[in-house]
This record gives sequence, structure tokens and C-alpha cells, in this order.
Amino acid sequence: MSTSLTAVFITTNTMESATSLASGLVQNELAACVNIIPGVTSIYKWEGKINQDQELILMVKTRQELVDEVTKWVKSNHPYDCPEVISLPILAGNHAYLDFVLNSTRH
Repeated sequence: MSTSLTAVFITTNTMESATSLASGLVQNELAACVNIIPGVTSIYKWEGKINQDQELILMVKTRQELVDEVTKWVKSNHPYDCPEVISLPILAGNHAYLDFVLNSTRH
């Protein structure tokens, strides 16, 4: 089953930030559900320096057509200057859950 749904991944630095972002996305119907996954070590190059930080990942389930709005909302509410917001298509899954995502997000 092909859907118009996507999983958006966002990283952040604190549980407070993760909870705030997740709650805001769900409250604004930009996401049906957001999982907060703690304990991630991120290694990346930023401004010419290699960094290693402890982060959390938010896994956001939403409609593909809302990804631009999700990205804009995250950029306005995230503590990072350049937050990670990436999207991967949901190709198949539990039909009842996929319907839940469709019915819980903006049309």
C-alpha cells in the first residue's frame, strides 16, 4: 500500500526542547504522533570543527504535503540555527494506524 504519509526526523539537544517541539507539532495538527528517542550521539562537522553531542531524535508521522509547514514551524521554534528536518516516505504499514495519521493531521 502506497500512502501520502511521511516520517520526519528532527534532532534536538534537550528533553525540554524535544517535548516542546513534539507537543507543538501535534497541537497544531502538523503531526499525528511524535516519538522522542533519547540517547543519540551525533558526530558532525559544523563551521569547520568536528563535534560530538548527545541529542534526542523526534520521529514525526505526518502527511507528505505538510513537510514544508513542519519544516517552517520547526525552524521558528527550534533552539538550533540550522535544525535537522528530514523526511522519508512511509510506503506501507498498519492500515488502521495510517488512517489515524491521515485523520489526525491537517487536510
